Amino acid sequence: MRQIKTLQRIACTLALALVAVLAVSVPKLAFADSIDTSTPGVKVSVFSADGNADTSRFLTDNPQHSGHQTPVPGQYGEIVVRVGQTIRDTGAYSHYTTTRPGFAPFSVTTTLVTAAPYPELPATDNDFTYAFYGNSDTVTNNGGQFYFQFTGRQVTPANQPATVFFLVTMQGDSSDPANVGGNTTHLMWVGYHIHVIPAETTPTPTPTPTPTPSAVNQLIYDANGGTIYGNATYTESKTPNNPRTYGFAEYNIIEDLPVRDGYKFEFWKRSYVDNHFRYVGASAVPADANNNPAGDKRYVSETTVFNMRSPYTLTAVWNQEYELSYDANGGTGAPAAQSGYFGIDSNTADSLTDPKNETVSATVPTRDGYIFKGWKLDGTTYQAGDQVTLTTATPKVVLVAEWEPEPVAPVTPENPVTPENPGTPSIPGNPGGPLAPSFPGVPNPAAIPYYGGSVLPYTGDENHSLSAIVMACVAGGVIALAVVARAKSRQTNSMN
Repeated sequence: MRQIKTLQRIACTLALALVAVLAVSVPKLAFADSIDTSTPGVKVSVFSADGNADTSRFLTDNPQHSGHQTPVPGQYGEIVVRVGQTIRDTGAYSHYTTTRPGFAPFSVTTTLVTAAPYPELPATDNDFTYAFYGNSDTVTNNGGQFYFQFTGRQVTPANQPATVFFLVTMQGDSSDPANVGGNTTHLMWVGYHIHVIPAETTPTPTPTPTPTPSAVNQLIYDANGGTIYGNATYTESKTPNNPRTYGFAEYNIIEDLPVRDGYKFEFWKRSYVDNHFRYVGASAVPADANNNPAGDKRYVSETTVFNMRSPYTLTAVWNQEYELSYDANGGTGAPAAQSGYFGIDSNTADSLTDPKNETVSATVPTRDGYIFKGWKLDGTTYQAGDQVTLTTATPKVVLVAEWEPEPVAPVTPENPVTPENPGTPSIPGNPGGPLAPSFPGVPNPAAIPYYGGSVLPYTGDENHSLSAIVMACVAGGVIALAVVARAKSRQTNSMN
């Protein structure tokens, strides 16, 4: 009988020990908020809506100090997360209130936030047994934006969530006179209850797969305003040494050069990150490249493309040309053109834009029958030694010769001929008086021919005295007129 009682005592002792072990290893219930644990999510956030740390949820005792209250008093965040799922509680600690000895509390604008996870001491929860927990990296100058993150690992017992703690550190500035030194630091403890529920068992729709990038590395040549093989870009592709991890591939820089009107190709550059490398084909590497002719700029003819989730791009570097030329404008002997380059920046490899001044040549063109007056450009005449400015906007300028016709001198004959004197013109002689008119006489009717018809019978006497008298009067009048005309002619001659 005594043995039975001894065994009963041993069993009771073992039972009490087992209860003590379970009490240590199983998370305790340390929250007052009643929440729905059937669905995952942030059930209670520790952040306040306005970002004020003073009104956020925090603890009023330090879980790492010995003798702290159990459970640690304060307001907790509540998280429900599935096994294998990650959930974040996101918010802000944009400002807080603090104080200094001898001063009233003053408000501070947060400039830096950081946090670190801590276990409760003495430990009553198995660390990370039920959930991994952490926080965002140190955040500065972003208005105090911050998050706490939790990943479920093992289902927690019903109504017994895992309890986790963070020590939050905030720093900030204030214009308050109490803020001597210009910066303050504020510490507070934040606690969460993590409820881990089973993983999703209901089938979910299969998401559309994201296209997997082709397992090739690419090196792209960008002609940067020019052309390479007739196109704006040219791409080379290679299979990397380990396509599954987008490994590296080796490329030799192409020998062929891009072309661009009005520019000279210098080299390829990758980006500002490594613009101290000048990529060129092997045959274009200067013979003295080992002497670093460009200071810290090195010429390379090959490159290694790493981890190609996006291609490398080499961009053409161009040096813009300028030219001052001459047009003889009908003459000959124009000066040779004067040309050069605007140059490139040795640090950025960008084209320089500073204007260039060229001196007008002293060579004088010639043209038969003309005098050279100078070189004309946009209404301005330039002489030898003048400066002409060329810019990247007008890199090519042509001066046109200006001519003036030579003056023509009068020509004097060697043996001029004197004209002869034509003399005095002769006066015509007296033409004399007019000739006396002649009269045909009295016509004879019998002599007038008759052409047919009957002859009218003659009536009357054969007395012709009337006809004779008429004819005599006519003759006398004619003679009288002739005498008068002759008398006037004599009178005229005598007056001369």
